[in-house]
Amino acid sequence: MRNHKKAPASSAWTIGVCGTEHGIGTTHIALSLSNYLCSKLRRKTAYVERNGSGQILALAGSAQQPSFCYMDITCYPCLRREDLPRIMQSRFSYTVIDLGILTSESCWDFYRCDIKLVVASVSPWKAHLLKEMQETLLYNMNTSQDHMLLLGNLGIKETVKPFGQRNRLLALPVPYLPNPFRLTTADCTFFEEMLAKTGINIP
Repeated sequence: MRNHKKAPASSAWTIGVCGTEHGIGTTHIALSLSNYLCSKLRRKTAYVERNGSGQILALAGSAQQPSFCYMDITCYPCLRREDLPRIMQSRFSYTVIDLGILTSESCWDFYRCDIKLVVASVSPWKAHLLKEMQETLLYNMNTSQDHMLLLGNLGIKETVKPFGQRNRLLALPVPYLPNPFRLTTADCTFFEEMLAKTGINIP
């Protein structure tokens, strides 16, 4: 993984989050990360929904709208691909892009992110799902694991680390995160460690 040189306080970062299957926790982790960046690091943060689900609208409390603010996080539900560059060029310190399951259409959005997070199960019977995602990246972008961090959801270090090594990815177990908008001290410690592994130095 490359050693990023930008300073979070003065530079814009894009963080892509994708999952290997439905229900693996991609949106939950993306929202938790957005809240950590906004409420704990005090950085201007955008959450971008690029998975087509429209689930984030439940936080808006009203009919569909292009954007809304929730707990100081600027949220963009169901953002169209052609609108993504405009958001990425806005004055956000962090833009967290929730891509859901990676597809041939969303590969480029994921590839262009500074930080790439892959949420996966480390269960042996689901290992093929990560392989399929890597093959999708390899086929569409001619790369399979450029600067990616594997997040083993609800895994433990003893199983997640070897799983990552077998797939030639830096890996980190994700603890139980009960509420994306009520982070505990342990939750914050996890995100601090995660960002450190990606090369972001927290001031």
